[in-house]
Amino acid sequence: MNVRFNTYDCRLQWSRHAKSRRPAILLVNARAPGDVIAVATLDLPDVDLAEGEVALQDFGPSAGVLEALTAAGVVSAPVRFIECDEQQIPICTLLVDAENGAD
Repeated sequence: MNVRFNTYDCRLQWSRHAKSRRPAILLVNARAPGDVIAVATLDLPDVDLAEGEVALQDFGPSAGVLEALTAAGVVSAPVRFIECDEQQIPICTLLVDAENGAD
């Protein structure tokens, strides 16, 4: 699945976060497949998330991830926000099948 993120054409790469084992979404440069542009999700094992929910890292180098992934239909609009380290973290529902790669 391709996503436009900032000035990059990206391909989604799926993984699992080390601590929580929740889905991890990486945005990889479509023109240089080994080049990870952004990690879209955060590993927050102490945060209670419902099945299918992800915490997006929409700040710093990943600013714009929320807009890119909602526009592409990968995640829903935020269902809520949590505060973590003085950042408002959007919690969204996955709209694609992370287990099977959603390609």
